Amino acid sequence: MIRRLLAVARMTLLEAVRSRLLLAIGLVHGAGTAYAVLIGALSLGHESRVIADVSLASFSLVSLTLVVVHAATSVELDVSRKAVLTILTRALHRSEWICGKYLGIIAALLLFAGSGTALSLAIASGVEGTSSRPLLALAIALPMVLALAMSRIKLLASYTYIWPLVSLAAVLLINRDPSAIIFLRGATLALLEAALVAAVALFFATFAGPVPTALFTLGIVLVGRSADMLAKLPKRSFPESVVTAGRYLSHAVPNLHAYVPPHAVLTGLDPNVDPGWLILHGAAHAAAWSVLLLAGAALVTDRRELG
Repeated sequence: MIRRLLAVARMTLLEAVRSRLLLAIGLVHGAGTAYAVLIGALSLGHESRVIADVSLASFSLVSLTLVVVHAATSVELDVSRKAVLTILTRALHRSEWICGKYLGIIAALLLFAGSGTALSLAIASGVEGTSSRPLLALAIALPMVLALAMSRIKLLASYTYIWPLVSLAAVLLINRDPSAIIFLRGATLALLEAALVAAVALFFATFAGPVPTALFTLGIVLVGRSADMLAKLPKRSFPESVVTAGRYLSHAVPNLHAYVPPHAVLTGLDPNVDPGWLILHGAAHAAAWSVLLLAGAALVTDRRELG
């Protein structure tokens, strides 16, 4: 079973690579990081914090875009090309196909996370001046050059995808910026949110086309980011029915507001919230919702005519 899941996951990951989706997403995040540097240069004495905050916002937005686009198109491509019929004739259950798709999307997300986090940390640390800029540039560039070189060598091509993670590890070893841990906390929460949203998008992709899937998922994200506000609508400003509906709606969708905490929480300055506990709670919340949504996606797929 594990081998079958990994085979589907690898195929899904290759789709993201061959369609240049990862490359496009990486370029967008690079542009967002460059914008963060520009905004930071206009601030007075707060360059490091501004760059970290804007880069983190770009990282979160791009991560969500990656999983929504990939989930919305991957299932539809397999169905439209009849590839799913070939896959399911190889003693592969439909639920295994869905779970393999999800693992492939998460693998693509982790590849982007490696390079995206490394780029953001390197630039923030370089601007702060706490680390050697030439070494940071080398830590970013060398693994990517090796990845391009190894992609041309057949025997080493399977190792191409580890280099973004190698780049991140190299930057973390060189980085001397004390605020790096703050960015890593925010990036971890952003990845957990993206993993949950990937399950949402995959659920909708099992019965809707790419555009409806993207719109439905966007709606869930917007409501989920507002879950805390919906649960606490003031009774003096809204009718009782609206307050009740908002409270029920806040429990009917994943609460994504917890994945975008204030800066004081990420820095550990809020005495009421422990960042480590927040990450553990976010991981458990994302895992529970993902299992529920994947089970729903598998159930829908079992009842859907794929031919």
